[in-house]
Amino acid sequence: MCGGGVKEVNEDELKDGAILQNRSCTDICCIFIFGIFLVGWIVVIAVAFANGHPEYIVRPTNYNGQICGVNELVNYSNYYVPLPQRYTYGFCVATCPGILDYVCNNDFEPLIGDSSVSVMNTYYDHTSTQYLAGVALSVQCQATSCTAQENATLQRYYGLIAKSKANKCFAAVYVSGVTLYRCLPFGSDNQNATLMDQMNATLGDLSSLADKYGVGSFFTRGFSESKDSWVVILICCLSCAIFALIWIFLLRWILAPIVYLCVIAVFLLLIALGYLSYRMQSDYADVTLPGDTNSEDQQTLWKVLMYTSFALAAVYLVLMLWLIKRIRIAIIIMEEASKAFLSNPGMVIIPPFTCIMLLGIIALFVVVAIYIQTIGSLTATSFEEGAISVFGASAVNMTEAAATLGQAYYDSLINATNSSNTSATNATTFDSSTAVKGMHAMNFFMLLWTANFFLALGFFIMALVVCAWYFSATAVEIDQYENNSGENGRLKYTNAGTLCRAVCVAFRYHLGTLFFGSLLIAIIQFIRAVMLYIEKNYLAKYKDNATVKLIIYCINCWLACIERIIKIISYNAFIVCAIKNQNFLSSAADALALLTANIIRVSMLEFLATAACFLIKLFICCCNMILAYFLLQQSELTDGTDIESGLFPLFFILIISFAIASLFVNVFECCVDTILMCFFVDEDSMKGLFMPPSLAKLVDKFTHIAEAREKYEQMVRDADKKASVDL
Repeated sequence: MCGGGVKEVNEDELKDGAILQNRSCTDICCIFIFGIFLVGWIVVIAVAFANGHPEYIVRPTNYNGQICGVNELVNYSNYYVPLPQRYTYGFCVATCPGILDYVCNNDFEPLIGDSSVSVMNTYYDHTSTQYLAGVALSVQCQATSCTAQENATLQRYYGLIAKSKANKCFAAVYVSGVTLYRCLPFGSDNQNATLMDQMNATLGDLSSLADKYGVGSFFTRGFSESKDSWVVILICCLSCAIFALIWIFLLRWILAPIVYLCVIAVFLLLIALGYLSYRMQSDYADVTLPGDTNSEDQQTLWKVLMYTSFALAAVYLVLMLWLIKRIRIAIIIMEEASKAFLSNPGMVIIPPFTCIMLLGIIALFVVVAIYIQTIGSLTATSFEEGAISVFGASAVNMTEAAATLGQAYYDSLINATNSSNTSATNATTFDSSTAVKGMHAMNFFMLLWTANFFLALGFFIMALVVCAWYFSATAVEIDQYENNSGENGRLKYTNAGTLCRAVCVAFRYHLGTLFFGSLLIAIIQFIRAVMLYIEKNYLAKYKDNATVKLIIYCINCWLACIERIIKIISYNAFIVCAIKNQNFLSSAADALALLTANIIRVSMLEFLATAACFLIKLFICCCNMILAYFLLQQSELTDGTDIESGLFPLFFILIISFAIASLFVNVFECCVDTILMCFFVDEDSMKGLFMPPSLAKLVDKFTHIAEAREKYEQMVRDADKKASVDL
């Protein structure tokens, strides 16, 4: 369904794993909407793959706009500029020519001697050896008769002479080599240093500098130590996961001291800042001379900072005392979240799965974007501009002709080609039509939608597992278990296979809801991207206008706030959907009502959870780094070598530890958010029936638990009396 009212839930629909049973499909129409967009995306991908030419991005174009190495130029992949001072004229060649080799352009013209046959002028290419052989053959054939093969060779030589006079064949005047399908000049005794020389010189200078300061040996030793320490790195990967589980397990006992320590630390920091300001303003007061305005200003500044710090400390103290109850609620919720996590630690496989899917979607988007970009009509820009933009100024550091060729010959070629119609490039750009831009927009929007969908899917699966844990036992049953006052007492738990059932429930019943929520997030993100595109392409000329900059900043800030709000509401709506089995709009309405009614609790929990998660990451990384340091001292674990500094292995271990810690902490944060929403729903709809007793006491719901417990005990007594009467 795509709409409907708020669905009420009762104990029987939630307890003992029933939350994963008797589900119904929600927001089915959104699945069809996504399907329509998916078909459109597939069409865009098909058109892009059919018409796009990604090789155009790196391959140059000749003077006719033809791509080197494509179609009829398939055997001519490299771009060559015959005249160094005429950067705008170049053509495709099979290989980069050597000095005095002759290369010809890519025009198709009638074969000299047989006008019925057309060949590309590259047919007349001659190496310097072939050219000299042609000269000798022309003399020989005038004195004596030549064979048919010699006549064919001579005819090709005469064709070269004719094409050279027509400025369609040229003698190579510089040594070049291939770089990204372009014949870029090397250096020689009679040429200036070019790209390759400068690069080699730069690398040599860097190597000398590295040797001078020991940088080269430092990195070499560091990577060698990392290779020798691979066993330690693997051990630390496992130990980091163990440390993460241990810290999350210990949270139920150490979380309260950590939170209170953080609260007190902030207060002491404000007091210390105020005291420091007091000392500074006192020092300035002692040394200030009459008329010393600079010292007086400094004294006033420190005095203002002192009063501000003490005032903030007082306000902070009053605020924390007023919020002490909510702080305790936040602590208990995080403690319950740690229990939920440890009840089903298999949830840690969800974030890596989500990450893999995101990487796949991003890779697909990039490939499709490249194909789409190469659909448009090709236009040319100057070789010089393109070369500079791709390789830097050194790429066009071409020299004048080699001295052996003669300046007169070189000048005549320059003048001849300048008078001819040769406007060519080797840099390819694309004139994208409106349709191509629309394809880019479709591709980008589907990237946002699918990426947000996979994020929502992973979150929803974990939320289902945590909800099943929260509603697995009532407060009465927990109280009976803790006080040993009843046979039916038990703690909250999750059955084996809960995670698998949650995955099945998500895919079978609630894909539509996830598509709906992720669509809203994708839309606002797409609007922000469009705004950025407009700013960069249409408002760039107003970048120095303060009014326009302020308006753009306000719009971007407003859109960012809307995105944040939509994300918060959507993800809490997913939790409500997991609890109540209702559509997205109804879940979002319930979530918004619960969040606004408990805004102070939510804010306090958000603040404390952020601080706690940061400390958890810090503790996990520190513990693992300490272990790694001692393991690196054991030569048995480092291939028998003694690790001198260990900086590189420790750095790699730190990165890995942070990634693994973030993995566990992200799951813990999901548990915190889910427990909080379960608590709100429980408090609002079921009078705290499933609350842990410690939490129920804080929110004044324990009276209901006591009443329920008394009612339960009365039912047991009545049953015992009835059984005795029957006997």
